[in-house]
Amino acid sequence: MSASAASRGEDEVVEGEGVRLRPVTLEDLPQIVAWENDAEATRFMGGPLGTTVEGEWQRLLADEEVGQRTTWAIETREDGRLIGVVGLHSINHHHHRARVFLMVGRLADHGKGYGTDALRCLLQHAFTRGGWHRLSMRVLPENRAMLRSAEKCGFQWEGASREAWLVNGEFHDDVRLAILEQDWRSVLPAD
Repeated sequence: MSASAASRGEDEVVEGEGVRLRPVTLEDLPQIVAWENDAEATRFMGGPLGTTVEGEWQRLLADEEVGQRTTWAIETREDGRLIGVVGLHSINHHHHRARVFLMVGRLADHGKGYGTDALRCLLQHAFTRGGWHRLSMRVLPENRAMLRSAEKCGFQWEGASREAWLVNGEFHDDVRLAILEQDWRSVLPAD
């Protein structure tokens, strides 16, 4: 059983052009935890998270059980390789808003459009099936790839928070971005 079964349905999958989003399974966690503890893979997340497989599984189950997080595995459609994770956290059901997270953990897969494709899949699901009105994210300005992906998907810049992230012992600003359902609909390709 996946950690996400309760919030999405056991077999729910979202297909993009080059990626597929599916619920995270226990079998995915050794790879996900390896990325979360890799300095290069987490350089835009504040550095290695110090997670363990058991701890991450328990956190996923607990957060999803109380409706605070939804996590999808990102795999390539071509060969089914697990390349990252994407999802929603800081969920507020009353106000129909949440924050987006995304990590393409396989560095060899950076720059291939997988992150943008995964973000588009997440937005499609969130706005058409999830009932969300507003999704936001906080991104380090140095993470230009994520900023480009967000812009392509319709996110709008809302501001910056000064010295909001501690990375390698130094404080960094972050950029706040958000997308409303109507923003998302305005960037959809015409039929």
